[in-house]
Amino acid sequence: PVVYAVGLGDTTPQSDVRISGAQVNESVFLGSDFTVEVQLQCNASFAAPFKVDLFDGGRFLQSQSGNFGRGNGYKRLVFTLKAGQAGEGALAVS
Repeated sequence: PVVYAVGLGDTTPQSDVRISGAQVNESVFLGSDFTVEVQLQCNASFAAPFKVDLFDGGRFLQSQSGNFGRGNGYKRLVFTLKAGQAGEGALAVS
């Protein structure tokens, strides 16, 4: 008998750079500084640039950019913000 090997697996394309997590304080005092931490992960066979934009609703707050080298990598970005208004907020990372 002849045996043919067929490779099966997840064929979903994976992005080279992705946001693997984000952390922010659940509560912050009005007027105080707080941090937003964004974890990036990279799995690329070439150098991969990245840019992370931080928004509050539709309002742009801050941006950080950089590069990953070849291969697997991990970066931790820290944004420092000031709590400027009372109430619940929603931050968006893109």
